Amino acid sequence: MSFDYHRAMTDAVVEAPNVHPERLVWIMNETHRVRYRQFLEHEMGVDPDDSESFGIPIETGEPSNGQPFELVMRPVS
Repeated sequence: MSFDYHRAMTDAVVEAPNVHPERLVWIMNETHRVRYRQFLEHEMGVDPDDSESFGIPIETGEPSNGQPFELVMRPVS
């Protein structure tokens, strides 16, 4: 069984700060974006769109926590 992105991302959303979703962004490196697309298509059976998850955009970068992804708050501009 592959890494369960859906469960891990659901847990991250539940634990996220209580802010409007527009203030949040997922950070995921390119390797994990590829694995996430494969997970969506082969494990979940859905369109492998990795532009967002739970309505929160996904940006390419290196998570600071060493995990496959990180959910962070965007800075207020």
